[in-house]
Amino acid sequence: MACHPSLRDPALAWDHFSRAGLRVACISVAAEFGLGIAATKPVTAWAMHNLTEEKLVDLDAPIEDYLAGWQPPPSDFDHSKVAARAILAHGAGRRR
Repeated sequence: MACHPSLRDPALAWDHFSRAGLRVACISVAAEFGLGIAATKPVTAWAMHNLTEEKLVDLDAPIEDYLAGWQPPPSDFDHSKVAARAILAHGAGRRR
């Protein structure tokens, strides 16, 4: 498992993601290979795949449909056009 690329000191990397008693060992991929890896992407992709297969999430529905208790702040941007598919592809908010 890799650490967030913002970790500059490999010695700190081993202890950085210690949350709620869970120890996650990680290595500094950025230092070794010159690139960064987000370890949550495969987990998120797997979860979204399962949710769409079970018809619990529609990737093309507005993400607002799934937000409970939080709404984006008012702006000129049409938030109803932001769908899970765009967020997963890092394309939410980009003009096409």
